[in-house]
Amino acid sequence: MILESWPEGLKSEDLQPYYQKRKELSVLDGCFLWGSRVVIPPQGRERVTEELHATHPGIVKMKSLASSYQCWPAIDKDRECTVNTCLECQSVRSFQVNQHQVHPWEFPSKAWFRLHIDYAGPYEGKMFLVVKDAYSKWMEVIPTTVCSERVTINKLRGLFSIHGLPHVLVSDNAPAFMSMSFKISFLKMV
Repeated sequence: MILESWPEGLKSEDLQPYYQKRKELSVLDGCFLWGSRVVIPPQGRERVTEELHATHPGIVKMKSLASSYQCWPAIDKDRECTVNTCLECQSVRSFQVNQHQVHPWEFPSKAWFRLHIDYAGPYEGKMFLVVKDAYSKWMEVIPTTVCSERVTINKLRGLFSIHGLPHVLVSDNAPAFMSMSFKISFLKMV
C-alpha cells in the first residue's frame, strides 16, 4: 500500500495506525520507514525489546534509546510492560523511588573527586562503560561485551589504578551498580 496506494476509508484496526501516518511512511531498500525510523514488524518486536532491555536501563531510558531509530504502534506500552514485568528492574525500582531525592550537585573542589558512571549501548554488539569527571569533564569510555557487576568492578579497578580513587562515585542505580558485590568492592577500594 505504501508503494502503490492506500484504499480510502481503511477498516482494518491493525493497519489503522499506519493509515493515519500514510503520508509519512516510505520504503527504502526493503525497509519500512516512518520518517527516519524503522518500523519493526510484529515478529521482530520482542527480540528488539529484549535487546534494548538487556542492560535493564528502565522505562525512560529504554524509550529514549529506541525512539530515534525504531517504532511500531503501541511501542511505549510494550516497553513499559517489559520493564514492569522484569523482576530485576522491579527489585531496584522500589529502592530508587524510596531512598533517593533529587538535589543539585556542588561543583567539586578538584579533578577526579566526583565521577559519574553509566553504560551506553548496545552499539555494534558492544556496551560502553562511560566514566566522566565532574570537575574537568574528562571522559573515559571503556568497551565491554557485558555490563554485569563483575565486569564493571574489573573495568573500574583498572581505571582507578591509573587515575587514582575518586571520593564520590555517582550512577543511575542500574543493576550493575546496585549489587552488593559492587558496593563491597568499591568500599574495599576506598
